[in-house]
Amino acid sequence: MTGFRIAVRRCLALLGRRGPAAAPDPGPGLVHALRAEVEAQLTRVELRRAELPRGAERAVRRVVRALRVVLDRLDEVFDDGVDRVAAPERLADAVVIVRTELAELLDGWFAQPVEMAGDELVARLALVGDRAERLAARVPDIHARRAEDLTRELRRRYGP
Repeated sequence: MTGFRIAVRRCLALLGRRGPAAAPDPGPGLVHALRAEVEAQLTRVELRRAELPRGAERAVRRVVRALRVVLDRLDEVFDDGVDRVAAPERLADAVVIVRTELAELLDGWFAQPVEMAGDELVARLALVGDRAERLAARVPDIHARRAEDLTRELRRRYGP
């Protein structure tokens, strides 16, 4: 009985006499902030599409599509311990694409379109799109993995 009382006292000391304190609201995370920045860049391109060279809007949409996939998957990746280790590196890659590469290309074009030829902008955006798609391929799709695991389990139980 003494050990039980000690355990209860320790729990009460940890929790406080009134119960556990509410966890502070962490606010929007980095993934949420990046998602908002990506959407803001896309809106900016849509509003100023007349100023862009031909093919640039399509290239930006390609980058945005790949980044949406990456950010959605990064929201779910922390379920798996193996992927949790690689997630910060992949998140850092997404930050570089959103805040540096895409932002600098568009800022440079809209600030002084004369300095950069339209074909060069589209080519650079294509490179950013390639990088974003490679990143999307490296971030695991949790739902697909779970479906594969379930399929394997069903085949094991019930045969092919």
